[in-house]
Amino acid sequence: MAVDVGADAVNPQHRDGARWSIPAKGRAPDGAPAQPSEKGEWPGGWIGPAAQEADGGFGRVLFRRTFDLAEVPRDALVRITGDSRYILFVNGTETARGPQRSQPHRMRYDEWDVAGHLTAGRNTLAVLVTYFGESNAIWHRPVASGRLGAAPALLVAGTIGGVPVSSGPAWRAVRSDAWVPFARQGIEGVAATCLDARRLPADWTTRDFPDAAWPPAVPLTAAHRGATGRWVPPVAPYLRPLPRNIPPLGGETVHPVTVRAFTLSRAATGETDDAEHPALSAASALTAASTLSATSALTDPASGRLPKPVASGAGGTVTLQVAADKDLVVALDFGRVVVGAFAFTLDAPEGTVVDVAFHERSAHAIDALVPRSGLRYIARGGGAESYRSPETDGMRSATIRVRPVGPGQRTVSVTGTHVSELLQPMAGDASFESDDPALDALWRAGVRTVHANSSDAFTDCPSREQRAWVGDGVVHQAVHLVANHDWRAARAYLDLARSPRPDGLLPMSVAGDFEQAGGTTIPSWSLHWIHGLHTLFRYAGLVPEVRRGLATARGVLEWFTDYVDHRGTLDDVPHWNLIDWSSVITEGRSAAITALWCRALREYAEVCRYAGDRDSARWANGLHAKAANGFADFWDAKRGLYVDCVVDDRPLSPVSQATNAAAIVSGVVPRTRWSGIVDRISDPGRLVIRSWLGAADGGLDTAKWSRVSAGPWEIDWDAHTRIVRAEPFFSYVVHDAYALAGRTDALLTAVRDWTVFLHDGFDTFGEAWGWGTPCHGWSATPTKDLTRYVLGVTPDVPGFEVARVAPRPGGLRRITGRTPTPHGTLAVTVEDGLVEVTSPVPMAFVALDGTELRLPAGDHRLKLGSA
Repeated sequence: MAVDVGADAVNPQHRDGARWSIPAKGRAPDGAPAQPSEKGEWPGGWIGPAAQEADGGFGRVLFRRTFDLAEVPRDALVRITGDSRYILFVNGTETARGPQRSQPHRMRYDEWDVAGHLTAGRNTLAVLVTYFGESNAIWHRPVASGRLGAAPALLVAGTIGGVPVSSGPAWRAVRSDAWVPFARQGIEGVAATCLDARRLPADWTTRDFPDAAWPPAVPLTAAHRGATGRWVPPVAPYLRPLPRNIPPLGGETVHPVTVRAFTLSRAATGETDDAEHPALSAASALTAASTLSATSALTDPASGRLPKPVASGAGGTVTLQVAADKDLVVALDFGRVVVGAFAFTLDAPEGTVVDVAFHERSAHAIDALVPRSGLRYIARGGGAESYRSPETDGMRSATIRVRPVGPGQRTVSVTGTHVSELLQPMAGDASFESDDPALDALWRAGVRTVHANSSDAFTDCPSREQRAWVGDGVVHQAVHLVANHDWRAARAYLDLARSPRPDGLLPMSVAGDFEQAGGTTIPSWSLHWIHGLHTLFRYAGLVPEVRRGLATARGVLEWFTDYVDHRGTLDDVPHWNLIDWSSVITEGRSAAITALWCRALREYAEVCRYAGDRDSARWANGLHAKAANGFADFWDAKRGLYVDCVVDDRPLSPVSQATNAAAIVSGVVPRTRWSGIVDRISDPGRLVIRSWLGAADGGLDTAKWSRVSAGPWEIDWDAHTRIVRAEPFFSYVVHDAYALAGRTDALLTAVRDWTVFLHDGFDTFGEAWGWGTPCHGWSATPTKDLTRYVLGVTPDVPGFEVARVAPRPGGLRRITGRTPTPHGTLAVTVEDGLVEVTSPVPMAFVALDGTELRLPAGDHRLKLGSA
C-alpha cells in the first residue's frame, strides 16, 4: 500500500511516469512524514528538476523549500545527502556542505541542526547540488539506474516545527546553466569551473525569492529490473545511505598576509579567450607583472613605466581605476598552506571576467606535476557581489586577474579575499614540548600537515590531487591517534579504504576515479592498510571498524599467496610495486614486499587471536614462519644488510633503508642483527638519496620516471657501497625499526632532517627529499615518532586498557607532552632524571635500564633511569 506524501501533493502523473508516493512505513504515526528510523527508512525520496535530462554530464541544480513557522523551534534536525555534492543554505546563509566522500553503494548522509538560522514567519531551505559527471579525485561515479546516478539528485528528511521538509513535491528545482566546467588533464583532482553570475539569480537562496518561478521537483526513480519505479531508499545505486562517520568540517577564516596589485596593459599580459583555463590565464598575467617589475630594461608598452605594485599590504582589499585596455592583477600570499573555500567580494562592471589561479608555492614555482587549479567568475554587475567557491582547494598563494569590459576608466574593487578552511578538527590538548624548539616545531608541523590533509578523507595533498590513497593514510591515522582526541577520522580511514577489488586487493586510491576505473593497484598499499587496522586495534580495541576489516585483511593476505615461492618469500608480484618514491628495486623475489607482507601476517594474527579466531591466527603465523626462514636468502653477510631482491637465484647488489627497516619490524630478522643493521642504515656516510622521480641533484626528473616505467631499472649510484635512503613516507617504518631496536639516538637524528621543509613560512612537510608538494600527509611521521618513542606513550593492552610509558629523551634535558587515550588524556613530563605521569588508566612504566613497574591509574613520580 502507498499513501500521498502530504496535502501539497496532488499525486500527478509526471513526465517520467513516477508518482509522488512512499511506502506507508515511511510515515510517522500522526500522518506527518517522519525522520528516518533507526533502521534508516526515509520518509522522502530522491528528487531532481522536472526538465532534467539524464545525460550523465556535469550539472548543477538549485533546490528550494519554503515554509512558515509560528515560532523558532528549539532544534530543527535535517538529514540530507546528494549526488555528487551539496551545499545547504538556510535563509540565504551557507550552513553545511556534504556528503563526505564514499563509494556510491555506501553513500553517507549528514544530520544538521539548522534552528540557529531560522526565524518566525517565512523560511527557506536552499540546496545547490553538483553532479560531476565523470569520476574525479573525490567522487566515484555510480552505475546509473535511470536518472539515479546519472544526474544531480537530492535526498532530505526532517520535520521543522511540525512542518515536513522531506524531499518531495513541495520542493522546487531548476537546473542551472550558470556553471561550465573546464576539462581536467593529468592528475588534476576536480575540474575548475566558470560561473557566469549573470545567469544565476542573486537571491535564489533567500526567503524573498519567488518560489512560483520554479517548477516542483520530481522523483528520480530507479530503472533496473525489479525496481518498480522506486525512489525512496534503499534504492540502487545508493542503497540505504549511511550516517556520517567523521566530524563536521570547519576551521579558521584565513586572510592573505600580503597583497600586491598591478595594472597591466593587455599588450603585456596577453589576450585570452573563454577556452583558456583560468589558472593559466591568471598565472601568466602574474608572470608578466613580475617580469616587468624585476627587469629594468622592460617597460609597460602602454605607459612606458615599470608596473610597480599600485597597492600592497594585507587583508585582501584592492580598489583601483582600471582603463579599458588594462587588467588588474592581484597577488595574494596566505603565509602557509591553507585548505578550504576561496572567497572574495567583487564590484566591477557587468561581464567583467575574473580568473583565479591557486599555487601551492608561488606562481613561479612550477614543475611538471603541478596541476592547473583555479576558477573563473563573470560579474553580474550592478554593485558588490560575493563569491565563495563550491569546491575545496589547497594553496599557499593565489593570483586574481580581473579583466573589466567596456570603454573608459572603470572602478574595480576586490575586497575580503579569504579562505574558509574546511577540515576535520584536531580536538583536545595533545602536545609535545622539549628544550629543543626545533623538535617542538616538527611535532606541530606534522599535526598541521595531517590536518591540512584531513578534509572529508585522508588525502595525499590538498593542492594537487586530493585523492584518498590507501597506503598514505596509515601515517595520517597514526598522527590523529597521538594528537587528536577525536578518533572518528582514524576509524573512518579503515572503513573508506575497505573496498576490495574482486581479486581481494584494495584499490590504490578509493572513492574516486582510480577505484572506479579499476586497473592497476599498489599491492603494498593494502599491507599498509592492514597495519592501520592493527594500529587502531592497539589504540581503540576491537571496535567495529577493526572487526569489519578482518575479512578484508584475510582477502588481501591470501592474494599474495599466489606469489609465494618454494622458500616462502614473494616472487614476481604484479602491479605497481611502489615502496615509496625511493629507488627500491622490487624485481623478482622482493625483500621489501615480503617483509611488509610478513608484518601484516603477524599483526593480523595478533588481532585474530585476541578476537578468538585461533584458526586464522595459526594460518597467518604459519606463512610468516616459512617466509622468515626463506628471508635469509636476502642476507649479505659481507655488508651486514639485506639486499632488495633476488633474481634467478642471484642476490642483486642494491640495498635500502626500506628493505632493512621492514625486515626488523616484520620479525623476520634475528634480534642479534638489529643493532648492526641500524648502525649501517642510519650512517649518513653510507646513505644516498635516489628517487624514481628525482634527479641525482635532488630535483624533479619526470623523464627518468618514464624511462624506469619502460624498463630497465636505472641505478645511478654505487649499489655496492651505498644505501638508498627512504623518502619521508616509508621513513615511518624506518623510525619504527629504530625504536624497536632501542635506538632513540638514531631516531632523533633522522627526525631533525624534516626541518628542511620548514622555510619561507611553510609549517608543513613536503612530499619528498628535494621535490614534490609542500604539504603531503604521508610525510608527517615525526609527530607520531616524538609522542610514541620519545615521550614514550603507547598502548600496552589493546584499547589502552593499560598504557605503556617508556620515555626515551635521548640527549634532551626536558620533554613534556599530552596524548589522548579512549579514557582521557595521559600526560608525561621528564626533567632532571625524574618522570611525572598522570594517567587515566593503569600503566606499565619502563625505565631506561629496561626494568618495568606496574602502576594504577593516577599521578606518579618516578626515576627515569630505573624502576
